[in-house]
Amino acid sequence: GQSPASLLSSRAQISKIKRAASPVQLRTALSHRSAMSEPAGPVSSSSIRQFSREEDPKAAEACAVTLGQAMAQGDESSLFCTKPEHGYPRWHAIAHNYMLEMAGVRMIYTLGDARTGPPPCMAISYWYPEEYVEHQEGAPQPEGMLDMSQYRRPEAGQALMELLAALDEGKKAFLKEAGPFLYIAFLCTSPGHQGQGLGGQLLAHLLSQADAAGKWVYLEATNERNAKLYERLGFTRRGSKTWTLPSLPGKSSSLIFMSRPPRKA
Repeated sequence: GQSPASLLSSRAQISKIKRAASPVQLRTALSHRSAMSEPAGPVSSSSIRQFSREEDPKAAEACAVTLGQAMAQGDESSLFCTKPEHGYPRWHAIAHNYMLEMAGVRMIYTLGDARTGPPPCMAISYWYPEEYVEHQEGAPQPEGMLDMSQYRRPEAGQALMELLAALDEGKKAFLKEAGPFLYIAFLCTSPGHQGQGLGGQLLAHLLSQADAAGKWVYLEATNERNAKLYERLGFTRRGSKTWTLPSLPGKSSSLIFMSRPPRKA
């Protein structure tokens, strides 16, 4: 899976990399971030809900819990995070800030009811560039943003800037080639519900929306396993980038840029 933003930080730290990417991207880097399984059977549209944070703040926060739990399992962010136990609070904060900064966008999808607790499966997906909310330089941040500076590995600052810039440049380059598209930023299944095909069902729903609109789909995978799964679902690779640190031999963070053309019914 996708996805994906880490070690994000305070306003002071954000300002240091504002030329590389917007604060929204800061909260999604490391991304595609997805704990996904093979598609399993037809999608029941009645069990899938789409909403914005403004429409349901409580359900949005429940989704941040699911994303935090799912993404904390992966090791994609080990290059940027200081301690393993920081995985859940960091990813929860990434999701919280992302949804807060784009609070009016109906970009949250759930498979399972998020009104009664963290949903089994959730996604963050929106039309780019129409629905993308880019933070304007000098504009105040929304109230309630979480500070993630405590999780940041200092020596990884340059690598993080490059990763954030790659996320931004990848979407802009694809926009020039394909026109407006559906961007899947996150697709996550909670640890207790993985292996049941829920991620595949929610992905199928998103793909059907893009197909109905005649639009391409774009995402970033962060490991070979998920990239190969996306390939089986019609995605092709556009390229990839990997970051390492001399101080952390064997550790790396990768982005695999992928896209899928619309299909006719």
